[in-house]
Amino acid sequence: MILACKVPVNIMHAETRDIGGTAMGQMVIQLPEEEIDQNRILNYLKTANINFEEVKDYDL
Repeated sequence: MILACKVPVNIMHAETRDIGGTAMGQMVIQLPEEEIDQNRILNYLKTANINFEEVKDYDL
């Protein structure tokens, strides 16, 4: 994602688990402040069919 979008993100938390022989995981990332860079990342996730949701500070 970072290489494809040429936009750095901050990985706040990441974890993986083996569920029925398949690696599943989740990652909390901090998007850059620039809206155009945020949109690049969000469009990449949508195009790659990666589920995501916004997390607020109080959700952590």
